[in-house]
Amino acid sequence: MSDQEVPIGILLDGFDLRAILDRVPDKKGSEPTPPDPIDNRTHLVLVQRLSDLPDPQFEQVLFGLKPSTGLISSEAQGKRAVDLLTWLEGPTGKGYPALLEVLTDLGIPRP
Repeated sequence: MSDQEVPIGILLDGFDLRAILDRVPDKKGSEPTPPDPIDNRTHLVLVQRLSDLPDPQFEQVLFGLKPSTGLISSEAQGKRAVDLLTWLEGPTGKGYPALLEVLTDLGIPRP
């Protein structure tokens, strides 16, 4: 299914159905593909930036990305930032473009 074939009504609660469908195994049994990794420097800058956010802003980032309940710990924010990036990198995560979009929407400087 191409991007042009998916009607705008498919976008629900901030979830892009196309991104979800791209991760669903096809009938041949292939596994979902994890998001492309980012370079180490950008990864470190992102974890530092997320760790340094005031708690209300970090909560806004989480709200914008909507990770599944229980994936992000309730520990110190540095640990929560690592949990968030680990989820983003994993096969069920939304990937870094989603994080960068949320940061931009919230007016938080991007790396």
